[in-house]
Amino acid sequence: MRRALAVALLCVVAGCAPVPPPTQPQLAERWNRAWQAGVAAYQDGQYAESERYLITAVTDADRLEPRDWRLAVSLNDLGTLYLDARRYDEARDRLEAARQVWKEVGGPDTAGTATTLNNLGEVYRRQRRYVEAELLLRQALAIRERVLGPTHFEVGVSVNNLGLLYDNQRRWVEAEPLYERALEIFEAALGPENRWVALALSNLGVLYTMQHRDARAEALLRRALAMREKVLPPGHPDIAVSRHNLQYLERQRQNSN
Repeated sequence: MRRALAVALLCVVAGCAPVPPPTQPQLAERWNRAWQAGVAAYQDGQYAESERYLITAVTDADRLEPRDWRLAVSLNDLGTLYLDARRYDEARDRLEAARQVWKEVGGPDTAGTATTLNNLGEVYRRQRRYVEAELLLRQALAIRERVLGPTHFEVGVSVNNLGLLYDNQRRWVEAEPLYERALEIFEAALGPENRWVALALSNLGVLYTMQHRDARAEALLRRALAMREKVLPPGHPDIAVSRHNLQYLERQRQNSN
């Protein structure tokens, strides 16, 4: 609010000289800066800052002519941010909009479409709309395996999320091999230490916790925490998740004694 007032006062002092609209190349450059800054802030767990940049990216991409993949990417990333912030209705709306843009500019069988389908599936999974979630996640996985190959990093993301879906429904026999496959893909595609390997370790550790396989669970959860502390900035939400998972395991042990 104070920023808007300062701009208004400056406009009065300056005589409100008209500002020409940006050219298409200027819009494209501005979009690129805003989008990259939004993604970087999101990866660092700075969600409020990321939202501001990504909203700007969506606005600029929507003004580009002709409409292209940049609008779909911006909507998808903003929807993903809202998903992580548990703003599910906003996430669904942005992701459905991205899905429509992908249809217009790329068709239904592209890696971009698969990413948005995957993220929509995640919205429904977290809302416990499991039938809808499974349909979307399986569609995303099938497209990614077909377009990218079975060992691509993004295939690992889809496999991991399908594992989460089954895990949530206590379908642990189905979830475990999916988590293991995701871990193998992430390690092969990205190396032994990164946020995605830590995610797969954490998910396996939580699954073993729920099955009361405590020793195995603790080993994986401690690896996940150590890795997250190493590769993520201090204060990142995923570090807090890992600490919470270990605390839950310890409480479970105490209650069983």
